[in-house]
Amino acid sequence: MRKSVLFITLLFAISMAANAQKFALIDTEYIMKNIPAAQSANEQMQEATKKYQAEVEVLAKEAQKMFQDYQAKSSTLSAAQKTKKEDEIVAKEKAAAELKRTYFGPEGELAKMRNKLITPIQDEIYEAVKDHTTQGAKDNNPCVTVYFADNHHIDLPAYFMVDGDEHPKMAHKKNPWMDSDPRETTNWFNGKSEHPQLRRIVRYVKAWADYVNNQGKGKMPTGCILTILVEKNFTSNDRDDIALRNVLVKMNNSLSAKDGFHCYRPTFPVGEDLFEHYKTSRKDFFLKELNSFASDADKAVNSSNQKDGCLKWQNHLGERFSCSTAKDEDEDAQKKNLSGTLKTNSRFA
Repeated sequence: MRKSVLFITLLFAISMAANAQKFALIDTEYIMKNIPAAQSANEQMQEATKKYQAEVEVLAKEAQKMFQDYQAKSSTLSAAQKTKKEDEIVAKEKAAAELKRTYFGPEGELAKMRNKLITPIQDEIYEAVKDHTTQGAKDNNPCVTVYFADNHHIDLPAYFMVDGDEHPKMAHKKNPWMDSDPRETTNWFNGKSEHPQLRRIVRYVKAWADYVNNQGKGKMPTGCILTILVEKNFTSNDRDDIALRNVLVKMNNSLSAKDGFHCYRPTFPVGEDLFEHYKTSRKDFFLKELNSFASDADKAVNSSNQKDGCLKWQNHLGERFSCSTAKDEDEDAQKKNLSGTLKTNSRFA
C-alpha cells in the first residue's frame, strides 16, 4: 500500500556567517500539527492515495487471475481461443497500467490534488512566521524565507513523500510538484567539501550574490546553483584570493562560451539543467555581474597596492568586507599576504 506524507523541511542556509553552506534538516512535526491546511492536506492525500491504489489493485488482480486461469486451461484451448484469451489478458493489464497513470502519473489526479492543496499551506507557513523576526519573511516560491538580522535565513519548502518512493517532491505554486531531494544535495556537498578552502570560496561567491540581490539591480542564481558552479570550477591554492579569482574566471569563461550556459544538477534528479528556464534578461544580468567580478578579482590579485586591491573586492562584496587594515602602499603583488583582502578582514572567512 502506497502511503502519502506531506511534510515541511527547514533548510537552514547561512549565507554570510562562519559556517555557511550548511543545511539543517529539522523535524517540523510541531509546525505540521499547528497548520490546519497541512493536516487537512495530509488527510486528503492519504485518503485519495488509498482509494486510487485499491482501484488499481483490483484490475491488477483481475489480470493476474485471468493469466493463471489461462495457464491452467491452455492445453485444452484451440489456437483461436488462446489468441482471444491472450488479447483479453493484455487488454486488462493495459487497463490497470492506464488507471495507474491516471491516478499516480506526473499529470494524474494525485498530482493535481497536490497542486491544489499546496497554495493554502504555503500561505499559512508565511502567516505563521512573517512577524517572528525584525527582518520579516518573504514568499519566495517555492520556499517561504525567514530573514534574521545577523545575515542568515531559514527557507521553509513543503515536500510530498509517497511511502515506497526513493525521493520526495517539492511544492511549487507555478509548476507541478518538482523532483528534489535536499538530503542528497547536503550529502553531495559534504562529500566534496573536505577541503576547507572550498567551503570558504562557496561562502565568498554566495556573499557576492547576496550583496548584488540586496542592491535590487536584478536576481542572482540560487545558493544551490552557485555551490554547484563553484565546486565544478574549484582548484585549491595557498591563497584564497587567487583560488576565488580562478573560480570566477573559469565560471565566466565556461558560462559565456557558445552553448555553455548550463548548470547540471549532480544529485537527484541528476542531469537537470538548473538554468533551463532562465529568461535571456536574467542570464545576461548574471553574466554581466560575473564578468565584472572576475575582471576586478584578477585586478585585485595582481594589484601592488593592498588598499586598491581590497577596494576592488569590496566593490562586489560590500562594506561588510572590511578594508580597514589594508595598507595604502605599493608592494610586490606576488609576495603580499592576504591582510586586507580575503583572509584577515573578511567576516565571511
